[in-house]
Amino acid sequence: MSFLGSFLALYGPYFVWRVSYYGYLLPNTFYAKTGATLAQVLRGLSYTKEFFVTLGLPWLGLFLGLSLLGLLRAKGPKQPKVKQLSLWAFSGLTIAYVCGVGGDHFPLGRFFIPMLPPLALLLTQGLVILWEGVTQAGHLRFQKRGIALLSLSFLLLTNVWQLPLSDSRIPDKPIWIEHKVTMKNVDMGRWLRLHSAPNAIVATGIAGALPYYSELFVIDALGLCDLHIAHLEVKTMGEGIAGGEKTDPAYVLSRQPTYIPFADSWVYRQIASFERDYEFSREYGPMGGELRFYRRRGD
Repeated sequence: MSFLGSFLALYGPYFVWRVSYYGYLLPNTFYAKTGATLAQVLRGLSYTKEFFVTLGLPWLGLFLGLSLLGLLRAKGPKQPKVKQLSLWAFSGLTIAYVCGVGGDHFPLGRFFIPMLPPLALLLTQGLVILWEGVTQAGHLRFQKRGIALLSLSFLLLTNVWQLPLSDSRIPDKPIWIEHKVTMKNVDMGRWLRLHSAPNAIVATGIAGALPYYSELFVIDALGLCDLHIAHLEVKTMGEGIAGGEKTDPAYVLSRQPTYIPFADSWVYRQIASFERDYEFSREYGPMGGELRFYRRRGD
């Protein structure tokens, strides 16, 4: 109860202010990326499975299973059991939340980062229980450090394959692909800052590096920074790419953006006014990359 009271004392006024100022209890990004469909939950489950496989599911399952077994068989002081229960509860709530919001489309499970510390503690307890079981049974009487190092070695061997996945220098790997997209938008942002009018407007579905480096007003076509798009109702939510299912091309064009990157343009080509009002352009950015985009005629 003391924890709940402290939480309400700190965050109660904050949420009251948020509703009074923004009109909504949760951040705009939450509404832009989520809906209430079974497909979204199933996609979240798939995302969760991929995360645990990345960590090394066989050994992870073994040590977590031992930790859970130790919790169920615990007969000692109540305080350690409560702490362990809190770790399991936090981990379970994190998994439930990630499944509920439908996971994420970026690689390597960033939504689970808050769960890594309690997960590490539970794994450590599983290692301790394994050591105690081995020594009590009279087999392979390793010292505690020996069994921990042996188990850690197996974990490292299980996970060593994923190291290239996080190296932005290796072509066609997930992080390399994301890095390439980012640097392309950095280049375009810098070009726009040098060659566009201060009142120019950009419409893009990747509203990160491009707005930052261009310093222009940007319409976020996926709604992360747009109230109208974020609160659209999408009946097929969860069947597409996480974070990229809400958009309104007609609404974006009605705001008359000056520039639309070529990669984002396919959703607008079905609208007659797009071909009439926009022309294709090709330039080379300050970093030497080829930039392809559509520019509003007369701007």
